[in-house]
Amino acid sequence: KSLANAYICTLPIIAGFVGADTIAAMLVSRIYESEKVRALVDIGTNGEVILGNRDRMMACSAPAGPALEGGEISNGMRAALGAIDAIEIEEDIAVRTIEGVPAIGICGSGLIDIVAKMRNRELINKRGRLMHKDHDTLPKSLADRFVRIGDTRGFKLVDSTNSGNQKEIILTQKDIRQLQLAKGAIFSAILMLQRVMEVQNEDIEELFLAGGFGNY
Repeated sequence: KSLANAYICTLPIIAGFVGADTIAAMLVSRIYESEKVRALVDIGTNGEVILGNRDRMMACSAPAGPALEGGEISNGMRAALGAIDAIEIEEDIAVRTIEGVPAIGICGSGLIDIVAKMRNRELINKRGRLMHKDHDTLPKSLADRFVRIGDTRGFKLVDSTNSGNQKEIILTQKDIRQLQLAKGAIFSAILMLQRVMEVQNEDIEELFLAGGFGNY
């Protein structure tokens, strides 16, 4: 069939790195009708941030990288069947996956939860470095999960016999650094808009998260 008479409709872009998907998120969230100040963050390789209300809105973008969508993560994946999205740490760890099937990778929300829980248990220090010594202070089940992979260190989440693809799932030191870069970029973008618009933390009524990561 000929497509000579087909119509293609797109939303306008705001700027070079703040695209039509951000306009769509603004329309769905109705942030432009809000009396109170709200923030909207579309998290992707290019993170876009909107801050404001019906009186005034400003936008910016930040190179957040693909970490929160599974990119550049050694066992990363999108939030789909078999993705680890949370863990629990006691004497050992227990992973939770989307739909409860055997794990095949780590999605963005899982990456955040894993690093947060490991930080709470001091398996990661405040600078984001994996615990690299004093493993004898830990239960053996946790100490045995620390591994070395080439020139980097890692923490084994799932062994090959329990995964859904017969491969080990390991969080590496490089993975943690990728998360730190993503968080730093997004935080910096929000902070910059707050300073330009003179908006304090307590003035922000609500935060919207968009994108594949925001959906979970």
